[in-house]
Amino acid sequence: MEDKQLALIEMAPVPGGRGRRGRRAQAELERHRRHIAEARAIVRAARARARARELAQRQAGVRHLAEVRRRATGDGRGPGGDDHGLTPAA
Repeated sequence: MEDKQLALIEMAPVPGGRGRRGRRAQAELERHRRHIAEARAIVRAARARARARELAQRQAGVRHLAEVRRRATGDGRGPGGDDHGLTPAA
């Protein structure tokens, strides 16, 4: 009987403990959270760069990439004529 009670006490949750998760599972969760936070930071930085670029282009009077190309070449076909600007000008 005592053994059974001891087993139940050992299984009982510790106040302020990790609940059902062990240390390894907890560490894995922390790692996932860090990765997610890192990914969010990368996305945030990329969006900020895009916003800054868009603002700079808007101040320069540019609305679309096609317009940038048109201004660079005179017509809308890019440096090679018909390659839509996919290759650098030779």
